[in-house]
Amino acid sequence: MKVKILGFLILILSRITVLNYCSILQQINQQKMNIIKSVIIISISTIICSCTQKNSISYTCFPELLVNDSDNFANAVITNNTLLDVYCLFNNITDSLAPKIIGDHANIRVFEGNPLKIYIDESCLLVFPDRLEIKEKPTLLIEKKVIDTHVFTTNRSMQKLPDGTSKVNYDLGKKYFQTDVGTLELKRESGGCDDTGKNPFEIQHNGNSLMFTNIGNLCFFEYDLDKNGKKELFVLNYHICASYLALYKIE
Repeated sequence: MKVKILGFLILILSRITVLNYCSILQQINQQKMNIIKSVIIISISTIICSCTQKNSISYTCFPELLVNDSDNFANAVITNNTLLDVYCLFNNITDSLAPKIIGDHANIRVFEGNPLKIYIDESCLLVFPDRLEIKEKPTLLIEKKVIDTHVFTTNRSMQKLPDGTSKVNYDLGKKYFQTDVGTLELKRESGGCDDTGKNPFEIQHNGNSLMFTNIGNLCFFEYDLDKNGKKELFVLNYHICASYLALYKIE
């Protein structure tokens, strides 16, 4: 009888032990699941924060009306004898707080919209009628309405000769463009450095002239940003070697 009772007690104890062991395993598994869930949530949050930071606004500035602009290394020298208004929308030459967004290649792409979008390497300039914002490393969306730009850099090219040597060819002289603000006369010059040229220009407007006489690499295009039926002329003056960039609007 004692043996049976002892066996019965052992059986009960073993079942209790098994149940406790299963309960412990469940708790451990639950803890593991909680840890895994926490890791997943943290990872997703990190990714979201990273994406948000990459697409967040890193700099904001406001248009500055220029009468004339004095000489400052790599800064455009502007002499305005017309009734046209010239606004500086961005200038990291004179503003030490403005980001240096020009890279080694200065791949410039411009897209219509409100705001106007100017992608330069890993940055995007968002141009509104009343301000300019910059996004660092933006997510490049599929843009359909591309704005045609005119780009002039060093005005030279390398030609390979049959004997294996190279020859430098220069494409200099004047070029003319008709814009809504007047006739633009581009004066392509030699000089500069390996990645930055000299491209001063002059605009004739109602018999008077607006001159930009210290321009490095030049990119310009027209766009009606304020939707008043007249296209403004946007001018990018950039020096790759020094990571300098200035954006002007003429209207």
